[in-house]
Amino acid sequence: MLILPDSRNGADNTLEERLKKLEHIILDQHVKHGQEICDLRRQNEEQRRQQEHEIGDLRRQNEAQDVLNREILKQNQELIDRQQAQGMRQEVQHTEIMHTLKEVLALIRCQTTVLSRMLHGDSECPRYLMLLPTASPHDLPTGNAKQKYTLKFVDPVTMQTAGTGFEVKGDDDKICECDSAVDVSLCAFKLLSESSANRRLNLPTANSAADEQLMLCGAYKRVKDRLAKAELSHVTKVNKEVIAGLHSGISSLPANYIEAVQASYEAVTDLLDQLQKGKTWEDQLGDPLKCGLVRVDHPVDGTEWVHARYATLYKLKGRAILGFSSTTLNAMQLECERAAYMLQAARSGWKGRRTAAALRQEKERWEKPLRVALANESSRARTERDAALMQLCEEQRQISALEAELAISEAAWQSEAREKREAMSKAAKADAKAAEADAEKREAMSKAEKREAEMQELQQQLAAAKVALAASNGEKEELQHIARRLSHKLAELAASCH
Repeated sequence: MLILPDSRNGADNTLEERLKKLEHIILDQHVKHGQEICDLRRQNEEQRRQQEHEIGDLRRQNEAQDVLNREILKQNQELIDRQQAQGMRQEVQHTEIMHTLKEVLALIRCQTTVLSRMLHGDSECPRYLMLLPTASPHDLPTGNAKQKYTLKFVDPVTMQTAGTGFEVKGDDDKICECDSAVDVSLCAFKLLSESSANRRLNLPTANSAADEQLMLCGAYKRVKDRLAKAELSHVTKVNKEVIAGLHSGISSLPANYIEAVQASYEAVTDLLDQLQKGKTWEDQLGDPLKCGLVRVDHPVDGTEWVHARYATLYKLKGRAILGFSSTTLNAMQLECERAAYMLQAARSGWKGRRTAAALRQEKERWEKPLRVALANESSRARTERDAALMQLCEEQRQISALEAELAISEAAWQSEAREKREAMSKAAKADAKAAEADAEKREAMSKAEKREAEMQELQQQLAAAKVALAASNGEKEELQHIARRLSHKLAELAASCH
């Protein structure tokens, strides 16, 4: 039997140990790589879930923002529609109020013209007046004491009470004699109060325009009832016709109406005559603190009682100034004063005549102040409408800015989603590369198994050679040669495995 040297056994053991180490290394790397692939897959799955959750949140936020934007647009459109409708209603109401007020003032001027032609002598006192009781009916004195009243006159230019008034006393019969004059005034006051809610008489017992209107209605009803009780209902009826413009002069008025109204105004002057001995009603009306009005004559419109500061203006323009606002009256007064000053300074020479002609043109221009006032109100309404349109444009600009911001947010969301899709694509490529590496490792392991099978076959051949060598002593050299050649091949195979 042939026994191989110990060096060959050592080489075989070294090769087996190396193969085992290589196998352990390959298994460890395969396990480590498999764990890394699993971790990477879990991370990719978590990232995918997180991205889907974020995408869902972004979609819900975008949907909520879209709903909010649609609601804002709807509210803005409704607000714009309401503002436009309100502006149109205000413009129509203002036009109607101005038209109604113009008609009412024309009717009041017609009434003052009729009164100026009807009242003469002791009845020629201020046309518009109010008799206000100084105490409530529950506080009336008992016995034969007379009720106290405050007699206040109203400026027909501004339609407001003037002066502090006169405190008069009289029994019921004496006061009732003044009801026709009070009814004339209340007809005008009630009509003016109903046509313009902002116009007030400034009565001391009224806190607001509504209270004043209720007070006028109550006073008008009481006076009407007393006139009906005194069989003077025709006075109320004719007063309504006069204030409605049905009588342009006194020729068409009933005689009993003229007598009743003149007697009523004479009763008012009688109350003033009884205030102080030695003073007539004309002397009493000359008190600027209590009366507040002065008597002014106009060459065409006749006599009228107006406030002292409008006396000059009435002399120049007559009843055309009745009903104007204080601002317009002050402007007209300044203009007339300036015109009078310029007329006085330009009386002589051709320059003075030219200046006077210009001033006459200016005066003619002031003959139509109501038209100018209406034009100013229309301009103010147009200004308010332009302001509303500018506000509408600003709101539309804000809405456009919100839409642009929403478009930017949507673009950013799409960009982020695109980046996430690219990251997922890269992760998929990494998984593919890992799969390729795993296939390469499995191929290397299969090659190693094949080489191990070849080594086992060589070992079997070597063992068979040893057996044959032991069986045939004669062929020793040949067997040694075969053994060396097999050992050489085994060494080459071991080297190739390394």
